[in-house]
Amino acid sequence: MEITVNEKEWDKYLKKASCIVLISNVGEEEQSDIELLRIYKGQQVVENSFRELKSPSMASVIYLKNPERIKALSMLLSLSLLIRAVIQYRMRKGLKEYKKENPDVKLRAGWGGRTLENPTYRLLYEHSVNCYFEKEDTDVYSYAWSSTETRERVEALLNLMKITLDDLIR
Repeated sequence: MEITVNEKEWDKYLKKASCIVLISNVGEEEQSDIELLRIYKGQQVVENSFRELKSPSMASVIYLKNPERIKALSMLLSLSLLIRAVIQYRMRKGLKEYKKENPDVKLRAGWGGRTLENPTYRLLYEHSVNCYFEKEDTDVYSYAWSSTETRERVEALLNLMKITLDDLIR
């Protein structure tokens, strides 16, 4: 992918108070702003994650003027992307291990009960969206499921990450 940028316009863009640029996986050697932009634009995963943050259900309905609050929100949103990425990484790593240990067994925790191939955070989220914790007594909680099928799918995804429901409740 070739990216062309006017250097003066790029410098002006970077000096804007509202400009936030996230660059990861950059080597230790010093690189120009243009080269860093090329690296950033080449990271599809980063773009997909930020697309989620820019969706109408997230950042478009938040209005902040105070620079400290803007920085705090940016930090929280970046942290949430990191957590999403860790969850997705752990599910995919767990699925590889599961397939090695059980080569003939198909894990049916995908969309619509299909065989799980490439789990995402969104899959886990949508499977568990109607499930919640219930307080039964002082310091005693249980997990409420919308259906047995939902429980089986969510537990399978949690197991890939080596997390149990008891871990979540404690």
